[in-house]
Amino acid sequence: MRPSIAICAVAIATLAAPEARADAAGSGWTFSLLGGTTLIDEDVEADDDLLVGGRIGYMLGSYIHIEGMFHSMKSAADMALGDELRLDHYGVDLVLNPFPGGVLEPYLAGGYAGTDWRLTGGGNNFNGFEAGGGLRVRLARGDGWRWDLRLDARDVFSKLDSPLVDASVVDDTHQQILLSAGLQLSFRSREKDSDGDGVIDKLDRCAETPAGAMVDAEGCPFDSDGDRVVDGLDRCPGSPRGALVDSRGCPADRDGDGVYDGLDRCDNTPRGVPVDARGCTRDSDGDGVHDGIDRCPRTKQGVEVDAKGCEVTKLERAMLDTGLIRLDSIFFESGKAILKPESYPSLDEVGRILEKWPGLRIEVGGHTDSQGAADMNQRLSGDRAGAVRTYLVQHFATLQLSQLDVMGYGETQPIADNDSKEGRARNRRVEFRVLNRGTLER
Repeated sequence: MRPSIAICAVAIATLAAPEARADAAGSGWTFSLLGGTTLIDEDVEADDDLLVGGRIGYMLGSYIHIEGMFHSMKSAADMALGDELRLDHYGVDLVLNPFPGGVLEPYLAGGYAGTDWRLTGGGNNFNGFEAGGGLRVRLARGDGWRWDLRLDARDVFSKLDSPLVDASVVDDTHQQILLSAGLQLSFRSREKDSDGDGVIDKLDRCAETPAGAMVDAEGCPFDSDGDRVVDGLDRCPGSPRGALVDSRGCPADRDGDGVYDGLDRCDNTPRGVPVDARGCTRDSDGDGVHDGIDRCPRTKQGVEVDAKGCEVTKLERAMLDTGLIRLDSIFFESGKAILKPESYPSLDEVGRILEKWPGLRIEVGGHTDSQGAADMNQRLSGDRAGAVRTYLVQHFATLQLSQLDVMGYGETQPIADNDSKEGRARNRRVEFRVLNRGTLER
């Protein structure tokens, strides 16, 4: 006895399961033309040879068919009664389609089998049974019809006696294996499918499936990522759970921080600011300016910072509040417009402030006390203002001469009493006045 074809067919039906989508469940007919070979039991005194035949089936639904068959072969026989054998195989099977409707459609079959052995000198009929299965491979389909390539294998079991088998053989049950391939044409009566999902209305548990959605055998759509946009219509099928999606199933990220809305716990993050896994910003130095836009990320605790996270000095705060920076710590050689080195730190601080505000136009104003002739003080204050401008332009590359106007006021605008040494020291000063204060409001 050869290995059972029925066991192989069960394995094929398990491994070749197609997508879970039911075919239309109406009744209909199948017609198959097959050719192949018959493998004769080794106890039978005949040779294996080619077979031809066909099958006609009636579909009771998607899963069960009833099928009649007829196959025939001629073979050389090694028997005293003649040298030619004709074997006709016929019967009726119940066919089970466990996975209907896919490109690959495996099936199992079994039922009554009759064999008609005709020798040159006579013949015998024997009753038995068969079991097996096969695979249908969809080639084309249309409205109510389908063409398949069909691969089929059957074990036929029947009792044979002399002269087909030697009288010395004790076991009179013998096995023939039929292997065949061919084409099958199926016609199915049309059943109503209102939503066009491939599952007829009487089997459809979700009767209003949107067009294009992928459905299961009961006509209900899949939603693999759980975003409430069904597979087949979902243009972003891998959306993370909990993310808010649009009508196409694609997640939104309104603040552009890389964390989807619905998962973002801080959904108004400024553009370009680094965030954590929750979509919330970090402020490493605690100055109130988020990392990513903080240009001075190591600001000391408690100091005032600007919108860029950089410290606002007292001089800059004065400029922001009043539009004026006043310095009485600028020192010149007596009666000259030559800066002393101890003036440099104060001028460098002013230069750094002005570089932070490149759009400003500044008046550099020189002032003196009342000692000396008024016209000499007027000229000296202008020269000293010019020396300050020259220093700033030379030491701060982003500052241009056109940004800095020079004005000498001499002794005309005192801010203290010129009768005291302290008052005269306060009057000897340089002022930086913002001419376009609107720029400070941006």
